[in-house]
Amino acid sequence: MIDEARLRQACDDPRAWLVDPGHARAAYLVRRRVLADIGAALDQRGLAALVVKGAALAETAYPHPWSRPMSDIDLVVRPAELDATLAALAKLGGLVSPVPRDRRWSFAQLGERAVTFQLGAIRCLVEVHTHIDRIAPRPVDWEGVRLRSAPMSGLPESLLAPSFEDHALIVILHAALSDFQHPLAWVDLAQLWRQGVDVTKLVRRAREWRLGPACHRALSELNAILMAPQLNACVERFNAGAIRRWLIAVAFPARPQGAPRVLGLSWIARQAVLRDDPLRWLCGTTRFGVARLADRVTVLASASRIAAFASDG
Repeated sequence: MIDEARLRQACDDPRAWLVDPGHARAAYLVRRRVLADIGAALDQRGLAALVVKGAALAETAYPHPWSRPMSDIDLVVRPAELDATLAALAKLGGLVSPVPRDRRWSFAQLGERAVTFQLGAIRCLVEVHTHIDRIAPRPVDWEGVRLRSAPMSGLPESLLAPSFEDHALIVILHAALSDFQHPLAWVDLAQLWRQGVDVTKLVRRAREWRLGPACHRALSELNAILMAPQLNACVERFNAGAIRRWLIAVAFPARPQGAPRVLGLSWIARQAVLRDDPLRWLCGTTRFGVARLADRVTVLASASRIAAFASDG
């Protein structure tokens, strides 16, 4: 269950969300060390990566960088540089997770690979993405995001943090994919809003990225927490229409409780409500469905070969 009073307090002071401030400070030092090492490794190979969500927001939007808890570090790289980036992290000592045997064909559509670093008794997970959407990526202008990004203080210049407007949209996209059940999304957005988000730029890019309905849902929730007049005006600029608003309210009720629902047919149906590009979504889900079918056929064929070999033996 989400503690709404604690969430509201955390939007004002993120330290209220911490269970153990001492552990949070130690985790931040480890994360900072890992980021510095990754940045140096990328620098050596002439590569660069966007640091998104928690790790970058801690450095750029939070009053105390250690006050933003997280379970991993998220990087976004160019698709053409994914293999080189994974090789650089592996050389640094990271363990690159292999493609799951039961997702041989569909895994690429998820656009991410996991790398684990072990620092003594502490494990640090790094997720390397080519995009942060799922199944049918929206038309996010990642090159534009890179051009508007900037290095983070005290870290290698190969690690870039998005602008506040871009980062707000990235947080909203991630929240939408989590069925708006990721409570730290509201804390993140509150910190970004207080840093100063250019509403005109936010609205224009949201429309370009086809994120209008997701922005309406996320910012309406944030407005209920912060009750800021400027934020209310921003919500109105994402007017989704009466029918769309009703569908969003049914699919994503306010103040959701519990963990995000897992990827599946019901998740696909809910996400369709948020899409401004139905043809792209239909094509993407169809490709994903075919790929998942191929996954299952491949697994069954492999099991059949193993069983045949065992019986022959």
